[in-house]
Amino acid sequence: MRYYRIMSDKETFANFKAANETTELTDLFDGRSLRPENLRGMHFELVKPNDQHPVPEFFDSFTMVCARRIYDSIKTCCGDNVEFFPCTLGNDYRDYYIVNILRSSVKVDYQRSEFLRLPTPANNILVFKHIAFEDEIHEPFFRISELPYSFYFCTESMKTYLDKLDIKGICFSSALFDK
Repeated sequence: MRYYRIMSDKETFANFKAANETTELTDLFDGRSLRPENLRGMHFELVKPNDQHPVPEFFDSFTMVCARRIYDSIKTCCGDNVEFFPCTLGNDYRDYYIVNILRSSVKVDYQRSEFLRLPTPANNILVFKHIAFEDEIHEPFFRISELPYSFYFCTESMKTYLDKLDIKGICFSSALFDK
């Protein structure tokens, strides 16, 4: 099975950030289930106030965010590893949803993966050149605990589904999984 990293198309579409972004807010999106009251009133604004690029339907900030059209299409096929929370976007307060990918059972196969470690006592991973998994992943969206929270992935079947929706604002890369 093939896997893909999901990324915002930041060159073609406008870039957004949480209007009230703080370290504490960013830390909420660590793979745990969230309570709706923690995100009540979430609003995303343009990074550059006068940005004239088109508004994306799907983008990543410190979490993934999607338009209602996308939410309505994917909510039933995401399973139990994704939570959605309403939010607003831009000056006209468009109807969007935060996509919280919960911690999954993804296990990296370190014997078959290629990576560089930091030269520190903790010996943390600095960067992956190639990622292999112990088992095939079936969760449509997933995260890898060894990577920063801002890395989002999907299976090939979810990518195919998203491609059929003709979503504006995201692109996919399989570079981390190609050998």
